Amino acid sequence: MKIVGSPFSSWLHRIASNEVMDHFRRLKRTPTMEVSEQMVQIGNDLEEKMHRESTIESLLEILSNLNSEIRKLIEMRYFDQLSFKEIGGFLNIK
Repeated sequence: MKIVGSPFSSWLHRIASNEVMDHFRRLKRTPTMEVSEQMVQIGNDLEEKMHRESTIESLLEILSNLNSEIRKLIEMRYFDQLSFKEIGGFLNIK
Protein backbone atom coordinates (compact mmCIF):
# COMPACT_ATOMS: atom_id res chain seq x y z
CA MET A 1 0.00 0.00 0.00
CA LYS A 2 1.40 3.41 -0.99
CA ILE A 3 0.37 6.76 0.38
CA VAL A 4 1.30 9.86 -1.66
CA GLY A 5 4.12 8.03 -3.45
CA SER A 6 5.80 6.71 -0.28
CA PRO A 7 5.73 3.13 0.98
CA PHE A 8 3.41 2.57 3.92
CA SER A 9 6.33 1.30 6.03
CA SER A 10 8.20 4.59 5.50
CA TRP A 11 5.15 6.50 6.65
CA LEU A 12 4.88 4.39 9.81
CA HIS A 13 8.62 4.73 10.46
CA ARG A 14 8.34 8.53 10.20
CA ILE A 15 5.48 8.60 12.74
CA ALA A 16 7.42 6.36 15.15
CA SER A 17 10.58 8.42 14.70
CA ASN A 18 8.74 11.65 15.38
CA GLU A 19 7.19 10.20 18.53
CA VAL A 20 10.59 9.07 19.82
CA MET A 21 12.14 12.47 19.12
CA ASP A 22 9.22 14.22 20.83
CA HIS A 23 9.71 11.97 23.86
CA PHE A 24 13.40 12.91 24.14
CA ARG A 25 12.68 16.59 23.58
CA ARG A 26 10.25 16.44 26.49
CA LEU A 27 12.95 14.85 28.63
CA LYS A 28 15.40 17.54 27.45
CA ARG A 29 18.21 15.08 26.96
CA THR A 30 20.00 13.57 24.00
CA PRO A 31 19.29 9.91 23.19
CA THR A 32 22.31 7.71 23.81
CA MET A 33 23.25 4.15 23.10
CA GLU A 34 25.46 2.14 25.40
CA VAL A 35 27.99 -0.25 23.92
CA SER A 36 29.07 -3.05 26.23
CA GLU A 37 32.08 -5.30 25.91
CA GLN A 38 29.74 -8.23 25.31
CA MET A 39 28.53 -6.51 22.14
CA VAL A 40 32.09 -6.19 20.86
CA GLN A 41 34.24 -9.27 20.79
CA ILE A 42 37.59 -8.33 22.29
CA GLY A 43 40.54 -10.67 21.68
CA ASN A 44 42.87 -11.97 24.35
CA ASP A 45 45.89 -10.11 23.00
CA LEU A 46 46.49 -7.00 25.12
CA GLU A 47 47.61 -4.90 22.15
CA GLU A 48 44.53 -5.89 20.15
CA LYS A 49 42.31 -5.15 23.15
CA MET A 50 43.82 -1.69 23.61
CA HIS A 51 43.44 -0.95 19.89
CA ARG A 52 39.79 -2.02 19.89
CA GLU A 53 39.00 -0.01 23.03
CA SER A 54 40.63 3.04 21.46
CA THR A 55 38.64 2.47 18.27
CA ILE A 56 35.37 2.15 20.19
CA GLU A 57 36.10 5.34 22.15
CA SER A 58 36.92 7.18 18.91
CA LEU A 59 33.75 5.90 17.24
CA LEU A 60 31.56 6.96 20.16
CA GLU A 61 33.19 10.39 20.22
CA ILE A 62 32.67 10.85 16.49
CA LEU A 63 29.03 9.74 16.74
CA SER A 64 28.37 12.10 19.63
CA ASN A 65 29.65 15.04 17.55
CA LEU A 66 27.28 14.37 14.64
CA ASN A 67 24.06 16.32 14.33
CA SER A 68 20.82 14.49 15.06
CA GLU A 69 19.85 14.15 11.37
CA ILE A 70 23.07 12.33 10.47
CA ARG A 71 22.82 10.14 13.59
CA LYS A 72 19.26 9.26 12.53
CA LEU A 73 20.47 8.27 9.04
CA ILE A 74 23.12 5.99 10.58
CA GLU A 75 20.52 4.55 12.94
CA MET A 76 18.06 3.82 10.12
CA ARG A 77 20.72 2.20 7.91
CA TYR A 78 22.74 0.18 10.41
CA PHE A 79 20.49 -0.38 13.44
CA ASP A 80 17.05 -0.50 11.81
CA GLN A 81 18.64 -2.15 8.74
CA LEU A 82 16.53 -0.15 6.29
CA SER A 83 17.43 -0.17 2.60
CA PHE A 84 18.51 3.02 0.86
CA LYS A 85 15.15 3.02 -0.94
CA GLU A 86 13.25 2.82 2.36
CA ILE A 87 15.35 5.61 3.86
CA GLY A 88 14.77 7.71 0.73
CA GLY A 89 11.03 7.11 0.98
CA PHE A 90 11.07 8.03 4.66
CA LEU A 91 12.96 11.28 3.97
CA ASN A 92 11.15 12.01 0.67
CA ILE A 93 14.42 11.98 -1.29
CA LYS A 94 15.76 9.80 -4.10
